[in-house]
Parts: sequence; structure tokens; C-alpha cells
Amino acid sequence: TVDAAALRCELARAAVRCGDPEAAESLLEPLAGGAALPDAVRADALVAWAAARAEHGDVVGVDAAARELEDLLDRDQPAARARRIEMQRGRATARKVRGDVAGAHDVLEALEPPAHGADAGREAILVVADRVELLCDLGRPAEARDLAAPLLEVSPQVTTSWASGRLRRLLAGRVYL
Repeated sequence: TVDAAALRCELARAAVRCGDPEAAESLLEPLAGGAALPDAVRADALVAWAAARAEHGDVVGVDAAARELEDLLDRDQPAARARRIEMQRGRATARKVRGDVAGAHDVLEALEPPAHGADAGREAILVVADRVELLCDLGRPAEARDLAAPLLEVSPQVTTSWASGRLRRLLAGRVYL
């Protein structure tokens, strides 16, 4: 059913966040059987699969999934923007795992600037946190600090507290200490 497929996608994304991309791939495998799924569920499955493959450094596979995702998404929907951002984060992760830190940063830098301040969502803050980490890896901590500064002026909200905490932890550990 559609609900079961959507649940598999969510569980797969959680598995990736917990460091188990193999579990994510096994959760998504039944969805590759060609069952007719709504575009939104197919898009979620692509994003989850790409996140799992990114952990293995599969740049070619993740880039192919990103192209396929673009064909599914409606440009005007907010959910499409969140999926697109998450896919770009996966593309950057794949490059970083492969050792191409500059390429990973280029992928995230090409995203349209995320909203700062009260309008910054979880995904936007995570993009900034990813860029801060990559800039530190590239030996550019002052640039990382400047990039993160606008987000530090805003108190974390319920939906952004984890992402904001990750950003603050990165700055503390990689820039200020």
C-alpha cells in the first residue's frame, strides 16, 4: 500500500541518520519492484535511496537519482524544495565520502541561498551546517564563521533545534576551539 511505502521511506531515512545505510537500502528494495506509487512517495524513496548510496560514495548513482527526482517534482511546492535540498545534501555527502571536499562544497554552494532568521527551516540550517563543516575541512574557518553568523542570532525553534544544535556544535569544535 501507499502508506506502507511511505513508512518504508521514513524508516530508511532514519536508518541513514543512524549510520546504517545497508538497512535503508534493504527497506527500500521492495519499492523498486515497479509498483505504481504516487509521485510524492517515489520522490521520498529516491531521496532516501540517494542518502543511503551517498554514504558509500556513489556519486554517479546519487547524481542519477537527483536527475530522476527533478522529473518528479513540482517546482512550486514547498515539499519539493525540501526534497531538492535533501537530495543536494546527499550529492554533497557522496562527493565528500569520495574525498572531493571542494566538489561537495560546490554542490551546496550552488543551492539558492537558504532563508536566514526566523524563516530558516531545518533543511536550510543543515545546508549551512554542512557548508560550515566543508569550509573547515578546506581550511577556511573564518568563512565558515561568517556564513553561520546570521543563523546564530535567532533562537532555535522546535522544528530547528536539532539542526541549530549541530551548527553550533560544529562552530564550537571546528572554528572557536
